[in-house]
Amino acid sequence: MDKSEKFSKLQEVKKMQEIKRFFTFCTIGLINTSVDFGIYMLMTKAFEFHYGISQAVSYSCGIINSFLLNNRLTFGDVEHTNTIPGRFVKFVAINLFSLAATVVFLHLYIDILHLNDMVSKIAVIIISQAINYLGYKMWVFKNEKNP
Repeated sequence: MDKSEKFSKLQEVKKMQEIKRFFTFCTIGLINTSVDFGIYMLMTKAFEFHYGISQAVSYSCGIINSFLLNNRLTFGDVEHTNTIPGRFVKFVAINLFSLAATVVFLHLYIDILHLNDMVSKIAVIIISQAINYLGYKMWVFKNEKNP
């Protein structure tokens, strides 16, 4: 096997690792979404909390679950150049940005466009997942030595 064939094989393996990583992230995302959505529903429907407070609490529970699972399962194979507390701080920063975006979009969808709050919640889940995956991959769990 010559160098170009070895390089091609290596690229194929890396591509498969990234596909597996993305599907692991999606699976963990479903778990986190269930935690987030369940707590949001409980708070808004059973206890009649405002959607903003409910979003903050439910999203925070999802953050903790997400960090634990993604750190171990999605990005566990990455040789990290920063500590777990360092990754957690970055993780929280990405999630605070994502939380702010979700609250803004919930306000837009519910208060301005008068969409159903559950439909709006589903829409902001998609927005937050895109923000989170890109932030985690490009900043939180990035290996600075081997980008």
